[in-house]
Amino acid sequence: MTARVPEPAFDRPPVAEVTLSVQYTPLLNMTAVHIGKLWEMWALDYPQTEEHDELGPLPDEAVPSHLAPSFHISIRDRPLPRTWFLDSGGEHVIQVQRDRLVLNWRRRESGFPHYSLLLPRFRSVYEQFASFVGEMGIGALTPNQCHVTYLNPVPLSGDGACPEGLSGLLEGWSGASSSQPSLEGDEAAIQLRYPIETDVGVRVGSLHVSAGSALNANTEEPVLLLEMTARGKPLEPSLDGVVAFLNLGHYAIVTMFAALTTSEMHSVWGKHP
Repeated sequence: MTARVPEPAFDRPPVAEVTLSVQYTPLLNMTAVHIGKLWEMWALDYPQTEEHDELGPLPDEAVPSHLAPSFHISIRDRPLPRTWFLDSGGEHVIQVQRDRLVLNWRRRESGFPHYSLLLPRFRSVYEQFASFVGEMGIGALTPNQCHVTYLNPVPLSGDGACPEGLSGLLEGWSGASSSQPSLEGDEAAIQLRYPIETDVGVRVGSLHVSAGSALNANTEEPVLLLEMTARGKPLEPSLDGVVAFLNLGHYAIVTMFAALTTSEMHSVWGKHP
């Protein structure tokens, strides 16, 4: 059995966006009429809508990359936009397409709602959507992949800044060692991947980490963007199985975030214990 370290917490984390998402067997009978009825159901809490291109399929992260198939055959023959349902402040977003349900939190004026507050919102949206597709005769939700993403833009100046760049953000990557590449400069970047396993050592997904220079989406100011995404299989093809993986993915993200970043930045972000 794999021993777990305590889950760290931060009073002032740099996170600007959190995504909780589930992919399911495509609902091929879903049409624009159904999307309109969904908006009627959600309009009180999510009064705004937007249309976007469909997201591509998620890979099977429970399979090591060198063993995963390198092709995908699409069975969609009638395009349907991915619809966003936004609350009045644009802080919470539901995204729906034929094979995906996504819940986003995006930082606006209010503070960061911790995962313990976002997960019940996701569960409620999933239950409402599952009931809707059943009542409409569209089909049933059969989840096959899910993911958690945290986007962490770290400023280079001002409050919460890391002026030293990536070498000041990431533990052990100062560039001083000849065995490690330097992370100095505007073009320095890293990409890492770690397996996600259950407590009994069964691989169910992967944690993807990337860090590099970027522009803040809201202010256009240069930042260091630390992106962490946990993707993998639900532990069973049900909402409870999806939630079980989301919990594993969240744990992998927060523990690796603490392990990869420096103690100096932990002080800035108010890490505890």
